[in-house]
Amino acid sequence: QPQPIAYAPAPVLEDMPMPETFIEDAPEAMASDDMFPEEPVMEPMPVVAEPTPAPAAPVAQDPRPLVKIRFDRSDVDFEQPLYMAVNEVLNRYPDASFNVVALHSSIGGAAETAIESTRSRRNAQKVIRTLSQIGVSEGQIGVSYDQSPDVDANEVHVYIY
Repeated sequence: QPQPIAYAPAPVLEDMPMPETFIEDAPEAMASDDMFPEEPVMEPMPVVAEPTPAPAAPVAQDPRPLVKIRFDRSDVDFEQPLYMAVNEVLNRYPDASFNVVALHSSIGGAAETAIESTRSRRNAQKVIRTLSQIGVSEGQIGVSYDQSPDVDANEVHVYIY
């Protein structure tokens, strides 16, 4: 059988001062009609503004990349500049999304293009991993791959969208 719950009495604060003016004025205010108006006051309720969402990140018609990373050597140090650029965007536009575009050269034979495409994808994965470490969620990152005759080394561009 369940045991009854025993409650301790509330502590008594004997030395706590009571607001004397309230106690003294209450009967007088209740005796007079000053406490309640004769007619109800019909004032409109204050309008509470709806919270506004964070501003959307601007999207240009001919977008320029937020960051352009050239992987023209094996030890490209891109993490700090990427962090600084993305952090600045997220401070202004917390709901911003990013598109990671991996580019490789379209000049060359089929085998060379395939090798460059694989390198380009690996480089994009490095950038995506860094974005995740910065705190950008997977849902805020889009990825695409493309080739261009204008690119002579693998590049990864990061756009705001």
